[in-house]
Amino acid sequence: MTIAAPQQDSRFPGITPANRSERVYSFFQIYNERLFRKSFNGVRVARGTERVLANANDGDHLLIVLLNHSSWWDPLLPMLMERRFVTNRVGFAPIDNDMLKKFVFFRRLGLFGVDLDLRASLDAMVRYVRTLRDEHGRIALWLTPQGEFADPRAPIRLRPGAAAVASRVPASSAGVRAVSMSIEYAFWIDKNPEALVRFHEVETPERTTTAGWQRAMTRAMTENRDALAELAISRDPEAFMNLTEGRGSKTNPLYDLWLRLRGRDASIETRRPAGN
Repeated sequence: MTIAAPQQDSRFPGITPANRSERVYSFFQIYNERLFRKSFNGVRVARGTERVLANANDGDHLLIVLLNHSSWWDPLLPMLMERRFVTNRVGFAPIDNDMLKKFVFFRRLGLFGVDLDLRASLDAMVRYVRTLRDEHGRIALWLTPQGEFADPRAPIRLRPGAAAVASRVPASSAGVRAVSMSIEYAFWIDKNPEALVRFHEVETPERTTTAGWQRAMTRAMTENRDALAELAISRDPEAFMNLTEGRGSKTNPLYDLWLRLRGRDASIETRRPAGN
């Protein structure tokens, strides 16, 4: 069956609206978690920082979560975080229009398209987010403000979209809270990688202009990126809470069975180097 290409809304030039389905989203959440369990040894959140996101969930403000963007996996991680920490909100996220045309199904998950080459799309996105908030009440907006893939250790350079949305929420609303969600994928000892996550709240700038938010967001994302890098280098699983347990470190099915028959654990344990 061919799925018709989504139509843009004339009220929002350069924007292809989302068509989120709660039933489809709930089903995909289950599939998504199984996918992470299969592909990663664990999805680990830096201990204590999960409270940053959970606390930011409380209230009637607009919640903006800023992700760095280094991997294909990045847009799927918010679904895990929503299920654990961001309850009673409806999640939305922008994606490049050309990509949405290839994966029309993503609209059912709350993704909306943005034409990054059209200048008018920035104002249109701000208006569209206001419309989403008016229609759905408490929403979470998940953004990758770098706008392109970038190495997690590279300098943070942001497009203005996230800051523009934050600065242009009407004064009569409950305001905005923004959180940085740093992501890094690391191979430790297991054959499968670790998905490492750390949260850090963006301090609301004194001047809530687009430029003020841009500086505050860049600073928070840089600080959070550096803090997560230190944790990744430490290779200490105790510094994280594990949201998903992978299928273990399996080197060979027959060898793993032999270890279990001898009463030994087939998984590889991550240990800190001697002397640390």
